[in-house]
Amino acid sequence: MTQYSFPHNDVDDDRLYDAFDFKRFFKAFLKTGVVMSFGKGLLIESAQNGMNIQVNNGAGVIEGGSHINDAVIAIKVDVASSVQDRKDSVVLRWDDDIRDSYILYKPNDTSVIRNATIFELQLAIIDVPRNATQIVNANITDMRGNSTVCGWSTPFDNINVDGMIQQYDDAILTWFEGMKDQLSEDAAINLQNQINTSLRSKGAVTIGADIHTITDPGFYVLPVGSYTNSHYATFTKKCHLEVLQDGAGNIKQVITPFEELAPIYDQYDGTTWIGWRGYI
Repeated sequence: MTQYSFPHNDVDDDRLYDAFDFKRFFKAFLKTGVVMSFGKGLLIESAQNGMNIQVNNGAGVIEGGSHINDAVIAIKVDVASSVQDRKDSVVLRWDDDIRDSYILYKPNDTSVIRNATIFELQLAIIDVPRNATQIVNANITDMRGNSTVCGWSTPFDNINVDGMIQQYDDAILTWFEGMKDQLSEDAAINLQNQINTSLRSKGAVTIGADIHTITDPGFYVLPVGSYTNSHYATFTKKCHLEVLQDGAGNIKQVITPFEELAPIYDQYDGTTWIGWRGYI
C-alpha cells in the first residue's frame, strides 16, 4: 500500500481499525521519547533510603504508543558486589507480545532492546560501587536526553531545512541585486557605513581630549563630558565620532549627538580645520 488515510466511517465492516492503525497515526507527528512537560518526566532519583531509587510520574511515546505513569514507582537496587563495581539500568519497555508497557529495572545490564515486538527507552544508568549500601543521586546518570537510547518526545523530528535555506538565500540575493541600482548614492553610502561600523570601531575617547587630534579613520564614542576644539562646550549625551579620509588625503570628522542637535562636520586639509557638509 503506497497511500493510506485514517479514519473513515465503517460500512459493512470494511473499515476495521486496531492499535497498529492508531500507533501509525500518532507516530507520524509524535517523536518517540519521554514527554518532558508531563509530571516530572519519568525522572529517576535516589529515594535517600539505602539501595532504593524511585521513578517519578511522567509519560512516554514509543513508536506512536502512549505510556502514562501517574505515581512514584519504588525500585530496590540489587545488593552490591563485594568484589567489583556494577552498572544497572532502568528502562521504559513497550511489549507487543503481552500488550503492555512498563518500567523495568535491569540489574547488571545497560543494553537497550529494540526488535519487532519490544522497544525500550533507557531512562537512567545506575552506578553500583562494590560494597555500596546506599544509592545517591550522584550514582544515577540521567539518560532521557540521550537521543540514541531515549530522547524527548516532540511534535517534530529532525527537520531538513537545507532546501528552504537555499531558497531564501536565493531570494535575498535576487532582491539585493535588484535593489542595488535603486539605492540612491547617499543611501548606498549610509548602508556601507553601517556595515563598516562593526569593522572599524575604535572605542571611547578620553573625556577632555582635543577632538582635532583624532585623525585615525574609524568610529569612536564620545562619553558625556567636555572636550577641546568641540563645537559644543559639553556633551550632555553620548555621541558618535566618525573619522574619514577622502581621496585627496583630507581628514573629515562627523560628530553625531544622541540628542536633538545637528551633526557637526569638520575637515582638516593638513593646515586648518574648516566646516564641511556632505559625503566624500
